[in-house]
Amino acid sequence: MELIAILSGFLVLGSLLGLLIGFIQVLSKLEQTKKNGIQTLQFSVIGLIIGFSSCALLFN
Repeated sequence: MELIAILSGFLVLGSLLGLLIGFIQVLSKLEQTKKNGIQTLQFSVIGLIIGFSSCALLFN
């Protein structure tokens, strides 16, 4: 159970870092980089949802 909590924490931290990188890419001037940034933001939000929901289930 402790290992799952640690992995969930890493998933949340990685998703937050992905959000930061995605926002930087969206603000770029290149069109392809903007598309990559939007995709990075989508995957980061999915990771945050999974990470927070697994933490909520563990510590319920």
